[in-house]
Parts: sequence; C-alpha cells; structure tokens
Amino acid sequence: MEVQRWAKVGDTVPMTVFERHSGDPVQGAGIWALTREQAEALREEMTAMRESDEASLADIDWESVVSIRGILLGRTDERGKLEYAFSEAGGYALVAVKRGYILAFAFIIIREPRPEVMQPDNVRFQRDAASIQAQPYTSGQLTEDNVINDVY
Repeated sequence: MEVQRWAKVGDTVPMTVFERHSGDPVQGAGIWALTREQAEALREEMTAMRESDEASLADIDWESVVSIRGILLGRTDERGKLEYAFSEAGGYALVAVKRGYILAFAFIIIREPRPEVMQPDNVRFQRDAASIQAQPYTSGQLTEDNVINDVY
C-alpha cells in the first residue's frame, strides 16, 4: 500500500493498494484506519492466531478481524485507489484487506491545520523592522507624521 506520510485534517489523502510482486492495482480492497491502541491490539491478536494451530492464516476472515478494531475508510477502485479526508488529528495505522491477499500496512500522521495569520493592511514587515501606519480619527488621511517605526 502506498500513502503519504502526513496530511492536514480535511486534506484529501490518496491511497493506492497494489500487488507486491507485480505492482498491479488491487480493486475492491477495504482500507481501515486504526489508532495506535487498536493497531497494537490487532498485532497481539494476529500473533496469537499465528501461534495457534486451530486455523491456517489463509482461512482467517481478516476483514472481520480488522473491522472489529478500526473504521472502514472505503474500498479501492479499479485502479487500486481510494481517497479519504480525515476529520481528526492523530497517528493512524492503515490496513488494506482483501480475501486472497496478505494484509498491507501503512502509517500516516494527520495534523491540525495551522491557523492563518491575518496581517492588517496598515502593517509592513521588513527584515528587522515593522512599520505601522496609524490613522487619526479626525483627518481620515494618512500623512508622514502618523507613521510609527519600531526596530526590534
């Protein structure tokens, strides 16, 4: 599975699931998002299943196992692609599942968007100085006399 390393909340994140050896896209793969805790619980469950002799790994319904732990983001299209916009910040383990294939894992960090800094029209920043143009209430006109310069 291929996915970018990080994105901002609300950004559309493209994900691609492909066959490991051939690189061919995998259509219809479900992609789940798991928190760190959910991913750790899944890892422990997978380890226990591997160590047990009750069922072969190929016979396990991995989609059911993963669906108990995470949230289904969607299924891949004919190009093996899925796009999703995360609504909450955090780190996620992404798990792609399709019967007949080995599970695929990827990790992504979703960050809160940085707030935009609004700069008033009357403030000018230079390398080591800022100038603020103040406008007196009485005149309504800017003059050279009402420009304030501060150097920090």
